[in-house]
Amino acid sequence: ENFGTSMSTPIVAGLVALVQQYFNDGYYPTGVAGANPLVPMGAALKALIVISGQYLTGAGANGANSATFPNYNQGFGFVHMAFMADPDTSLYVDGDYAAMPTAVAVNDTFTYTFEINNGTAPGTEFRIVLCWHDPPAITDATGLLLINDLDLVVAADDGTMYYPNFGSPVGDHINNVERVVVAADPGAIYTAT
Repeated sequence: ENFGTSMSTPIVAGLVALVQQYFNDGYYPTGVAGANPLVPMGAALKALIVISGQYLTGAGANGANSATFPNYNQGFGFVHMAFMADPDTSLYVDGDYAAMPTAVAVNDTFTYTFEINNGTAPGTEFRIVLCWHDPPAITDATGLLLINDLDLVVAADDGTMYYPNFGSPVGDHINNVERVVVAADPGAIYTAT
């Protein structure tokens, strides 16, 4: 029997291959093969794995930093393939993907607005992930090593601000993955910048 951290990499690699095949075969967004074949970027596949992460509980799941999520013990949590396939938590977003930027210049800002369906149960998690490829830093570099430091901020229509990863308004200047999770209410509007 194989389990534990030794099996996490091959399991996640297999899940990523299945998600990539889902896109390559054109199942997205209709669920019908051949409808819209596409080749997703590696950063998009990584974002899908991160967005599916489910909070772990139990002995050793959080260690000393249990008040924050993600954390060093469990990262973004348990990769949950069913979360990506469930129609209520699906990958589909009603938007114009052709209009999304493929490159960002210094000081560029992009804003996307999302409205939570009125039929959504109160407190349902609304998740947004920003993920990008960053070139390697200089070999002997010290300090903050991101070459491209992108920032994600989500604003609710009531004025509440949500910050990624550890929730600091200062931002995350270490990671090339930023995730915001909000307990959303039906009809709420969120603006991601």
